[in-house]
Amino acid sequence: MPPRSSNRGRNAGLDLVRAVAIGLVLVGHGTLLFPQLPRIWSTTVLYVGGYFGVELFFVLSGFLIGGLLLRLFERHGFRPHARDILAFWQRRWWRTLPNYYLFLLLNLTLFGDWFGPPAWQWGHFLFMQNLAWPPGAVMPESWSLAVEEWSYLLLPVVLWLGVRCLGARPRALLIALLTILALALVARFGVVWAFDPNWDAGVRKVVALRLDAVAWGALMAYLMHYHAARMIARWRVWLALGAMFTLSNLLWLLAGVGQGFETLGHKTLLFSTTGMGLALLLPASYVYRPPSAWLQAGVRHLSLVSYSVYLVHFSLVIPLLSATGLAQRLPMPVAAALYLALAIGIATFVYTVFERPMTALRDRQGR
Repeated sequence: MPPRSSNRGRNAGLDLVRAVAIGLVLVGHGTLLFPQLPRIWSTTVLYVGGYFGVELFFVLSGFLIGGLLLRLFERHGFRPHARDILAFWQRRWWRTLPNYYLFLLLNLTLFGDWFGPPAWQWGHFLFMQNLAWPPGAVMPESWSLAVEEWSYLLLPVVLWLGVRCLGARPRALLIALLTILALALVARFGVVWAFDPNWDAGVRKVVALRLDAVAWGALMAYLMHYHAARMIARWRVWLALGAMFTLSNLLWLLAGVGQGFETLGHKTLLFSTTGMGLALLLPASYVYRPPSAWLQAGVRHLSLVSYSVYLVHFSLVIPLLSATGLAQRLPMPVAAALYLALAIGIATFVYTVFERPMTALRDRQGR
């Protein structure tokens, strides 16, 4: 069953998911501007917004690229050639790399001159800043982009190995996805048992331990692709289960804020149950109806510029408001409104003059 779409063929529900994700990230990171807030409140909002916002991005990315890969494999009889997978990678890289490298260079030059030069780290150019170790100081928000880029690179390879080893059939793709989920969980258990790393820098932000984050969305794409009628017919059931899991994960995360995330479950199972809970929310997007055209237009715009917002708000807006002292001198509601306006406004400019032309160039080359 095709998704219900907004104007220009976009899916209204997925636009809403993406807008919610970037909204959570903005609210969470925005607490860094207001040290006058009680520590327990700022820490709680930072973790809840930052954690669930990024995890929702992971699951949504997996859902979208999983659907693309499933169609690619089917189109070629579950035996795609290397050139087909290379074409998939090229389209992904055209979509994600120009913005990333633009802001990486700005962080190493202009932003570094304004807000203090960061330590040079060559690994950022190859998304190796947090491959199997904690991320560095340059573009700290880029840890999640490394998780996504490595997932884009490895997911087609794992699916290809699945059909090579298990036969050219859909079940081989399912087994390959379940293998990713299982291996990532086992890897987290092994690393935590052996080294007891920090929950945030040592587990959450390490690519090698988080490859299942995107795979949960790809698994839901598989279910929606091969069992669409059943998934859509029972969307309320999946929504209720997803909400229940997400609420449980929220309470578990809040317990971690108070306990310092030192438990084995926080460092291992929490990431799996979070991905599963958020993935279960996605079928509801297929029956989502925008309540009004003007509201959907705002959601759609925020969805379109969300990637630029993610890069702008942490690399430029938060340092700018902190360095100028505006966040402390202005009343908190005014400062918060200015923060959101600058993040979305500058991101809209970047999207218009750079990100959208790069995507258009990709499409022209594809044709």
